[in-house]
Amino acid sequence: RHGATSANRRQAMRATLAVLFVGLVLVPGVALAYLDPGTQTAGRPGHKWDGTLRFRSRRFDAQLQGQQVNTYFAAANSQRPIPSYFVLNSRLVGRFMRNVDVIVDLNNVLDEEYVIYGEFPGISAGTFVMPGRNASLGLRWRR
Repeated sequence: RHGATSANRRQAMRATLAVLFVGLVLVPGVALAYLDPGTQTAGRPGHKWDGTLRFRSRRFDAQLQGQQVNTYFAAANSQRPIPSYFVLNSRLVGRFMRNVDVIVDLNNVLDEEYVIYGEFPGISAGTFVMPGRNASLGLRWRR
């Protein structure tokens, strides 16, 4: 019930399944969230689908994550509709040394043009254009 008031109702369903191959694990997952925010619709998508497909092995993890957002508004009372969108992100983690992971992220793989609603108390509120396709590279030290 993150951010929900007594007038808001949120229902969500999640499903995951692990499939084992020789030395490889395939883990698909899907989630649907339905929110009835009443009149407080600003920044609260009414319908959101999340899907994940993850491959795991001893030497690497690869993940593909998609999100579909519908019934999204930038104001209360379902005013100022925000266009629905689908965004696809990916991540590859390689374990090339004992305690070091190399992480490569490719976000917004399909280069979708979309906006989200953000509210920053005392600073600003409104819609913000999200970046197109972008990549990042990182290292993670594990103990």
